[in-house]
Amino acid sequence: MKTDLFVSVTIDPEMLASAKGVLLEGESLADFFEQSVRAEVARRQHRSEFIARGLASRDEAKRNANYVSADRVIANLTARLDAAKA
Repeated sequence: MKTDLFVSVTIDPEMLASAKGVLLEGESLADFFEQSVRAEVARRQHRSEFIARGLASRDEAKRNANYVSADRVIANLTARLDAAKA
């Protein structure tokens, strides 16, 4: 696998010190930054997939005219919470 060097990034000295302060034993800043970038990419991909599923669900509900009002959902959840407390 071919790798590329990441472009230079200007980081606030306080943030750099904070990053250095949380490094695990044997972990380099480069390791930390790579892991952080990978985690953020995964988070954004998951968020995009979640939004796509939500939009598809909305479209399906529109096609089927199968909606539940927010008031009805809140009332149902309130009743369930009251029952759980009892």
